[in-house]
Amino acid sequence: MSSYLDYYGLQKAPFDSRPGRGPVLATGALREGLEWVTRHLEADHTLLCVGGTEGVGRSSLARVLPGRLASSCRVARLVDPRRPWPELRVNIADQLSLNQAISRAALISARSQGDRIVLLVDAAERADHELLKHLDELLDMSGPARERLVQIVLFARDPETGREPAWRWLDDRRALVHPLDRISPTEIAGYVRRRLETAGCRPGDLFSESAVLVVHRHSQGVARRINLICDVVLAAAARDGVRKVDAHRVDQIMGSSGR
Repeated sequence: MSSYLDYYGLQKAPFDSRPGRGPVLATGALREGLEWVTRHLEADHTLLCVGGTEGVGRSSLARVLPGRLASSCRVARLVDPRRPWPELRVNIADQLSLNQAISRAALISARSQGDRIVLLVDAAERADHELLKHLDELLDMSGPARERLVQIVLFARDPETGREPAWRWLDDRRALVHPLDRISPTEIAGYVRRRLETAGCRPGDLFSESAVLVVHRHSQGVARRINLICDVVLAAAARDGVRKVDAHRVDQIMGSSGR
């Protein structure tokens, strides 16, 4: 990944797709998703889901939300819902700063301090029936005025077979679902530019306008694929001594790489 950094004078790898690398809200779709979640939480909706294809940015949104909600909410985020429930329960209570297990009394006490209680479940398509049963219990807890004590947001990959337990559960609970859009052809230039700028590159120095559109065609607008393609293209271009990538070069490299 870093083989081309010195050649192009970059401070860091601009298209590092590992969690926590690069500008998280670099697409309009992610900014819209953030606004959608916060708006519906404020409207007291108890069960939300952010869906989308693999690599479109669901986990990026789940990762940034706790910081954005911190002023008004206590937030717990489950990164791996496949873990046993006793372990997840302790993790949730710890993140929510509860003094005891996740009980109605503890949640009422937290809500009495003016805090919303929000649980984020990343990679929710992996959730099994056991976890979903416990999420049912949390959603059904209510306070003295019959107000719901917990709000839950799932981040789930689009169903592949239609039989994923989490998606059937969401349908049964009539959850509100927001599909994250892919990056559009009109937006990809800005996305690539922001990535390059964070690495210390001036806009337009490495990719021509037509090259960026060809990247979009090969990636189908999926952010993770855009990052992988741009990384492969820059590494190959650097080996060939190419200072600026054009559309033909992207097609040539992608054809030879078999991607």
